This record gives sequence, structure tokens and C-alpha cells, in this order.
Amino acid sequence: MIRYFAILILIPLWLPAQDSYPLTVNSGGLHVAADATLNIAGMELTPTSDYSFTVNTTNTVSVTNSSETVNDLETMSKVFGLQSPATFQGTLVYNYEEAIMNGVSHDAALYVFDESSQAWSEYEDQDTDDFTVTHVFDGSVSISKLTAGVSDNLSIDDNPMFGISVYPNPVSSNLNINGLEDPKSSLYNIIGQLILTSNSKTINTSRLEPGTYFLLVKDQNNNQSNFKILKK
Repeated sequence: MIRYFAILILIPLWLPAQDSYPLTVNSGGLHVAADATLNIAGMELTPTSDYSFTVNTTNTVSVTNSSETVNDLETMSKVFGLQSPATFQGTLVYNYEEAIMNGVSHDAALYVFDESSQAWSEYEDQDTDDFTVTHVFDGSVSISKLTAGVSDNLSIDDNPMFGISVYPNPVSSNLNINGLEDPKSSLYNIIGQLILTSNSKTINTSRLEPGTYFLLVKDQNNNQSNFKILKK
């Protein structure tokens, strides 16, 4: 299902004299002043310089209640689309609810699709809050689509102190522990409950529910390494 948003702004016939207004619409499009915030169905744009994009009789901003596939993984089930993308610089916040997480954890990243390059780019979440993914763009970025999904920095978690790594991460079935001959492993869910223990270099996670887990790995001297595991 795709929802389209028409932006209607009522401007009085008389306005007091001032240099600029936070939000204006004219024949050239929609204009958001620097440091003002525009919220469209949970997509918050706060530009560091004046930001403009086309507003006309066609649909300019859409929200699709389905996911995209990025890096072979599905994103959250809310994707914004801009038919006439303009270069953006400033703070962008993607707001989401539990119902559209689609198996993605709160450790999500922002994903931006650039129509000119036909490529998705990942941007880290710079806040610590659940239900928002925030990134400050110091340089300009062209946004054709916007969504949130699995952070690629979870792909392999290495501990340089002990030379231990786990892979693949995200995992769907077997999780492998590299760097130890006889690892002692404990897997916990996100609220700290012990899910399983293992003395093997391979852990079968196929029966686990999708979500975020924490793996504690010890060597023969009880040196400990911790990994965040994403089960898909």
C-alpha cells in the first residue's frame, strides 16, 4: 500500500514584515528555512541551509507500507519516496513503530537510495533512542528513497585482544566461532535471559526467534569476548 501526501499550507493575505519564514510554498516549490523542521509522516528534515523541492500537481512525497531489500536483507516496512529529490544537508530523523520493524532490531541504520547512481548508501544511527534513526549529514546527499534496516557494522564482530571472530552476522542457521579451539559460549536474549550454552565452534541458531542476542565467549583461561548477534 502506498500513501501519498499532498502538502497544503495556508498563507494569510497579509504577513508582518520579516526576512524569512520557516516554511513557504510558491510556484518554485516547497522551501524549508535553515534550522526549521519539516515532519512528513515521521520523516523529519532539519536542514542546515535552506532546502527546497518541487511541489506540483503530481505526488511529491510517498510512503510505502512495504520493505526494500538491501544487502540481501529486508528493511523496515516503511519507505519514503521523493519524486523530485533535492540535495539535502542537515539532520534527518526516521521515526518508526514496533509494527513496521519487520525483524530489524533497534540497532538499525539509515538507508538512502540515490536514483542517479541506482545505489543504496548506509548511514549510522547517531542517537541512542529506540524508535528513531538519526543522522546528521555534514555533506550534501541526494534522497530518492529513505528507510531503515540492519546495520552493516554487525557483519563480523572482531575482538583484537583475543583474535576471536564470529560469522556470519546476521545469521539464519549456523553461527561459527573463529580463533579458539575449545570455546565456551553462552547466548543471551536482549533482556539478559540465558538461551543456550555450547562448547562447540558452531552454534545452531535456526530455532531461535529473529531479533538481537548477545554471545559471551570464553577461552581456556576464562578470558571473555562479547558479541552482538542479529538473528534473521
